[in-house]
Amino acid sequence: MRSITCAKVQILAAIDLVLSSATTTAMGLQRILIKTHHMTSRKKIGIITRATKRLDCSVLLKVGANPGIMLCEGQENHASEWETVVRVSSWICFQHAGQDELQDVLDPLVALVPKVIEEIPRGKANTNSQKLRYKDMRLLKRESISEPHLATLGVKEGDVKEMEEVKDFAKLLEKDPRLFHSWRVGMGYVKDDGE
Repeated sequence: MRSITCAKVQILAAIDLVLSSATTTAMGLQRILIKTHHMTSRKKIGIITRATKRLDCSVLLKVGANPGIMLCEGQENHASEWETVVRVSSWICFQHAGQDELQDVLDPLVALVPKVIEEIPRGKANTNSQKLRYKDMRLLKRESISEPHLATLGVKEGDVKEMEEVKDFAKLLEKDPRLFHSWRVGMGYVKDDGE
């Protein structure tokens, strides 16, 4: 019973995050850096890709073995909604597949989160649900960016670029020294020197 109460609190927090991102009127640019233990599930990557296309964000993914890295750029409200889709879709799949007691809470939440996550099974137990969680998922950095366009990632709006090695990820980011420094600070590789 305690896990259900905890789950309801987490769901309400997720609903609040969805509502706050949906009502954001600011149209500044935002960059979001998320780290996970690994990213090997093609289903998770598919959810991220659909959210990216729908929200016109630019996303770099470091897939495969440890670590999994997601770097997203987009309009502030779109990038926030993308982050919400990543968090909520993973969390619903892992935490609550098969818990009918939470169905009345989950249905309104899924209705609030865009159709990107419609394919996620709810209700009856899903034996594959544990594969959809993000192990050790952490938001490392969220920042407003001042670039006049989103070309700094080298990825067109609405596209996802996948890499399997951190060194390839870093090499792509090195093309923009400010972006590369920001990423290194976010990952904890260097201390922020106030730039």
